[in-house]
Amino acid sequence: MLGRLVLEKSNRHITAYIEHYLGKKVITASTKEWAVKQFLTSTTDTKAMKLIGKVLARRCLECGLLEVHSD
Repeated sequence: MLGRLVLEKSNRHITAYIEHYLGKKVITASTKEWAVKQFLTSTTDTKAMKLIGKVLARRCLECGLLEVHSD
C-alpha cells in the first residue's frame, strides 16, 4: 500500500498522518497526544516536529508500511 504523508501545523500543535489513496487516515501522530506532549517544552518548535516524525515513522514500521510519498 502506498500512502501520502500529510503534515499540518497550527498555532498550538503539529499533526502528521499517512493518508490512504482512498482518502482515509491510516496512521497519525500529534503533539496533542499526552504520550508525545510530555516530552516537549513547546508543541510547535523544531524539536516537536522531529519527535512527530520519529513517532510516525515508528508507527509506520510497526504496521508494515514501508513507503509513502508527499506532495
